[in-house]
Amino acid sequence: MDQTGRGLHVLAICVVFCEQKSFSAPWRAMMTSMPVHALSVAHFVCMWGIYTNLSCLPQYYIQILAMDIHNVSCLLAMMLLLMIIMMCYGLTCA
Repeated sequence: MDQTGRGLHVLAICVVFCEQKSFSAPWRAMMTSMPVHALSVAHFVCMWGIYTNLSCLPQYYIQILAMDIHNVSCLLAMMLLLMIIMMCYGLTCA
């Protein structure tokens, strides 16, 4: 099947699917399933750890390691930039 035929076939499926008025997603079953709860908890814990590190590391570097504020700010900016890049890369791979 060529690309035009394939595109028309997908379009026809979408039109038929969208015209069905009785379709409803099983929201209760999805929201009460254990995998959804596990993903929610894992995401919360991951974000909690990242933002805790980003907010507490400057104090640690300044007070414990006696680094100056310029080096600390550059280091944390690099960490935040790396986090953003890795999140975008992970979303692309997923």
